[in-house]
Amino acid sequence: MEEKQKVQDQNAHLTENIRYLVSLMPSIATASRDIGINRQQLNKYLNGSSQPSLRTMRRVAEAFDVAIEDLTLPPPDFARKMHKFRELEQVSIQQSLTSELTDQAISSSQALRPYCGLYFRYYALPSTGNQVLRSYAMIYQKDGLTFARFIERFSNAGEPWKIAHIRRSRHLLSFNGDRIQCIELPTVRNQKASPNFTIFYPTYMKGVRYLSGFLLGSFAFGRRPIFSASVALERLPVDRIRRSDLLNCGLLSFDALLRHSEIAHRLCGNDMSSPVVHIME
Repeated sequence: MEEKQKVQDQNAHLTENIRYLVSLMPSIATASRDIGINRQQLNKYLNGSSQPSLRTMRRVAEAFDVAIEDLTLPPPDFARKMHKFRELEQVSIQQSLTSELTDQAISSSQALRPYCGLYFRYYALPSTGNQVLRSYAMIYQKDGLTFARFIERFSNAGEPWKIAHIRRSRHLLSFNGDRIQCIELPTVRNQKASPNFTIFYPTYMKGVRYLSGFLLGSFAFGRRPIFSASVALERLPVDRIRRSDLLNCGLLSFDALLRHSEIAHRLCGNDMSSPVVHIME
């Protein structure tokens, strides 16, 4: 009798655990395709009207990358084990990506050295009307890596500074093919970096004066839509941060920017009607 009860419990556990695994998939059809059985048969396993053979259990285990013996664990134990496994898997992926980005950045160090310096950065915002944000940027190298620090001020240039209007960010630079990629990193204050990513077109002329590219990011406040925009860097002819440069950062009207034809052209293209910016709904 005890043996029979044990088998019944294992069958019940198996049904619940398969349901849990399938719930992790986008749909039952996707799960049946990945396991290699038809949807009708999988539905029988999910409602408990049929039990999978040992061969099918192996298919389930392989499809979800679990041990076959774990499929008959009590559901709470199985869910905890799966949760822990998924956390470890996520950490492993993050570590792998971080390692790859770091290696790429280290190998780019020498080529990026000429770009180190102080800059103004310009790009249009998706919800501030006919305005362009001018922010302060510093590209520097440390421990074999190349970083950029940006100070953005979301108020009109020339106005008094307020902490609530300021956003600071740190980015890792590297060469990706023949483009300079700029990826935002977490900071001490903000452990979760925004999904901001920029590609710049490198310049091969002696002395870097301007850099152009495209930014993909999330707006700093409000609805936080994802948007893309043309972006430009203008190198400053100084080697230290100046108070006057910081005061010149902030929101500028596009009409005022037109007087700076080089930056306007890099943000707008040939028609010079308005900076390129797209909101992704």
